[in-house]
Amino acid sequence: MTTLAGPIGTSLAVLATAALGGFVAHVLIFRALGGVAQRLRHPLVDALVVEARRPARALCPLLGVELGLPAVTLPRGLLSVLEHAVDLALIAAGAWLVIRGIDVVASRASVGYGPGAATEAKARRINTQYHIIRRILVVLVVALAVSLMLLTFDKVRAVGASILASAGIAALIGGLAVRPLITNLLAEMQIALTEPIELEDVVIVEGEWGWVEEITFTYVVVRTWDLRRLIVPISTLTEKPIQNWSRGSPALLGSVVLYADYTIPVPALRDELQRVLHGNRWWDGRVSTLQVTDATERALELRAIVSAADADALGNLRADVLRAEVDRPQEGDRPQEGATVPVGARVPGDSRPAGRSA
Repeated sequence: MTTLAGPIGTSLAVLATAALGGFVAHVLIFRALGGVAQRLRHPLVDALVVEARRPARALCPLLGVELGLPAVTLPRGLLSVLEHAVDLALIAAGAWLVIRGIDVVASRASVGYGPGAATEAKARRINTQYHIIRRILVVLVVALAVSLMLLTFDKVRAVGASILASAGIAALIGGLAVRPLITNLLAEMQIALTEPIELEDVVIVEGEWGWVEEITFTYVVVRTWDLRRLIVPISTLTEKPIQNWSRGSPALLGSVVLYADYTIPVPALRDELQRVLHGNRWWDGRVSTLQVTDATERALELRAIVSAADADALGNLRADVLRAEVDRPQEGDRPQEGATVPVGARVPGDSRPAGRSA
């Protein structure tokens, strides 16, 4: 015991000194980087220096310990365990540093496309692309770090050698094992590049109407009009057709179907529709049409076509038009001849009740 106390104590002192030297180097390096950032006055450089400080605070002392390990005299078993632990910690700290850098670059690259951007559509497109690309890069960094950690174990390296010896079987088994991961990765890359959906797009998926709230590596969260969350596998969005009401432009057309007897004055009803729309804050002023679309032995079918800036405004507008037509027969003491009977406000494929907003 006494024979080991001297070498162990000396070795611990050497490692402590090496770690302290790494910490001092960290302080000096970031003091210099801070001066460079002040001279450059660039937001990205400032953010990188700030966010890299904490990971580097762990990385620099570990590098010092790694450099000091050859100078220590410890029992073989203890030294092997220590070297392995330092290697694992270095890989983890390096991955942490890279991920923080990816986060900073992604957040700063999309900062100019927030709510004050020239067009909301461009802002959503850019934010969606950076969001997906960041997620893919982080997954790749984590996967690489975990792989490097596993390769530090002798048994894992032995398994790797045996796999290389039977490459055909390994390729088949590996392909089957990682197929879902590759499918999701390719689907997310396809969404980032081709932009079939973006964050806050209004979509209809599996008969459900809602907004794209979140895009993850394996699924997409759709917030429905009644605040439910629909979890959709990301591969579904690239393999099955969906409706995107916001692509290109969020503006939409909607309809209100009415039935009336043959005595109804259609021109007067058109004037009434114009009066209702011009006093309504949800109408965008583009389309206001009333057409006779069918005639039966008992009634005329009338369809009012209206427009709004987005899906939520359209739902409220259709509800207001419908309510105005419902109130028409109630203006007198009894229903007047030629009264209309509204049967509903709808857009093809809309599963949301008119007038409800998320």
